[in-house]
Amino acid sequence: MEHHSAAISSDAKEICLGFVVGVAAGLILAVIMSEVRLFHTIVYPLLIATQATPIIAIAPPLVIIMGFGITPKLTIVGLIVSSR
Repeated sequence: MEHHSAAISSDAKEICLGFVVGVAAGLILAVIMSEVRLFHTIVYPLLIATQATPIIAIAPPLVIIMGFGITPKLTIVGLIVSSR
């Protein structure tokens, strides 16, 4: 049972950290996009593309690029949170 609680604790930490990173990234992007029209023109289509693509399709390339650590998990949670 200790193994399960350690895994749940680890997952909860990753979810919370990903949430904080996603909210911060979303807020920063929103402010910059509202102030800098060129940035909005460049970044907005990429944001729409990440929303049109299912997370299940984005996850494997992220794991290949970033490895099996916490980074791809945080990126996935951040993408989900920052775009909502």
